[in-house]
Amino acid sequence: MATIHDLQAMRWNAIDPKIPFAPENAIAQYWLQHPELGSPLGPETPLDDGSVGQAFANGVLTWSPHNGVVLA
Repeated sequence: MATIHDLQAMRWNAIDPKIPFAPENAIAQYWLQHPELGSPLGPETPLDDGSVGQAFANGVLTWSPHNGVVLA
């Protein structure tokens, strides 16, 4: 039988650089802690206000030096 730890390991092992549009840096750290966001839908994108954002199946994350990562 599997344990919660086994399932978490499967999730971590599935996240690798081969995933199209794999998140980077702080957005990646947030995404790893919130698998409910689902798959990334596109690359990190610079935004008009100087932050960056990335769309996921179940939400959008933005990052700026001032605010860190925010679920938008």
